[in-house]
Amino acid sequence: MSDLGTRKPSVADALIAFAFAIVWSLSVGLYAKTHADPWLPPLFTIGLALVPGVYAAIFRLSPIQTFRLRSPRPKQLLGGIFLSFGLVLAIGAASVISSFIFPKLSSVGLGARINVADPDLLKLVFVVTILPAIAEEFLFRGFILSGLETGLRPPFPSLVCGGLFGLLHLSPAQIPFAAVVGIALSWVAVETDSLAVTIVMHALHNVALLIAVRAVISCRASASWVRVSPSPFALAVALIPLALISFALMRQGVNLVRRDARSLRESHPEEEAPR
Repeated sequence: MSDLGTRKPSVADALIAFAFAIVWSLSVGLYAKTHADPWLPPLFTIGLALVPGVYAAIFRLSPIQTFRLRSPRPKQLLGGIFLSFGLVLAIGAASVISSFIFPKLSSVGLGARINVADPDLLKLVFVVTILPAIAEEFLFRGFILSGLETGLRPPFPSLVCGGLFGLLHLSPAQIPFAAVVGIALSWVAVETDSLAVTIVMHALHNVALLIAVRAVISCRASASWVRVSPSPFALAVALIPLALISFALMRQGVNLVRRDARSLRESHPEEEAPR
């Protein structure tokens, strides 16, 4: 096991890995503009996971410390699920509001385009939800966050990691929402010290997005589709209950994750590493 390395990445390592990820994303995006390759989306995602994996192997970094390869406690996982559902509702509501304020703002990024209307649902779920959740969590909440923690004091590692996660999406409409999700996932990773929780949260978020996008596509394809522009009052009436439910879910999730992480540190003080 000693051959695997003992140190975590540094801040410089984290920024180098992020730079590689940006270059990879831009390169794939430019290629996707002229080539309709069905294998491009999964290859793009696998490439994101290879960046930190190869870097860690070359520079002999500790995989357990770098990628938080620890089993989560049940309450932590449950808290992450509550928090994920709350975030989905909050971001959904914020997306609706932003679409009325900035109706012409494009939500199309430069990454590999995915046909979310693909009839092969199992393949779509794997390519859109599971694979990106694993790859992006290994890169961001694993490698990059671990590197940022070695040089920044809390809460800056989580804030910077979330901001970088938003920037990777390369779309003005996606960056702020992705950054919020990234900050939340980074906080959970720090509290639980387990990448498994954030992978589940990320996958659930992607599933919800996939369902929402497919529902909109289905509605627009139907003969009875009519574009409605509700009044601000009607929009508020519809979104306020959604916001309250979202707040309740996120509060419960935060309490479960935080409470359980604290109890873990109190019962196993020798396992607590300096942040």
